[in-house]
Amino acid sequence: MITKQYIQPVLSSLHYTNYVNNYNDNRNQPYHQQSFIPDQERMAKFQQFIRRYEINTTFASKLRGLDGYEIVFICDDSGSMNKYLSDVSGPYKKAPTRCPTPIVKILRQVLKDKRNQIQERNLLILLATDGQPTDDMGKPRIDELRQCLLRERIPTDRIPVTIIACTGNYKNIQYN
Repeated sequence: MITKQYIQPVLSSLHYTNYVNNYNDNRNQPYHQQSFIPDQERMAKFQQFIRRYEINTTFASKLRGLDGYEIVFICDDSGSMNKYLSDVSGPYKKAPTRCPTPIVKILRQVLKDKRNQIQERNLLILLATDGQPTDDMGKPRIDELRQCLLRERIPTDRIPVTIIACTGNYKNIQYN
């Protein structure tokens, strides 16, 4: 299926209780598989993908702009992201305390694991979270995330990062 060429599994071999480890580094396989498919065939498969999912032309052209990128998803799997909305909110209930969200540790590991590949192709990191980055003890680490994004994402023009806010409580993600 065409989506396998554009989306690869996430995260390193680190084991965190608050994160699902679905990362597969594919160290024994070429990491730029799409270069083995001729351009004409790749374009035909892309067009088929666009038609199948009824993607409009504007979005399709933006999606096509990701050709050549490796895409990594870092998904916050803290306690609040695993609950039904009715369990964490309501007119008479107070939302439970958040669980640790060690985003910086995961981001650093991804950057370390992908250091060599970044020299040959761009790396897009999509970070889905519902709260502030913390250490393993739950202590906020907003400045540490900023410093990581500013100083450890080298070269920054080859590693765009998008933070996806998975909450309606924008106070939790004001750092964004």
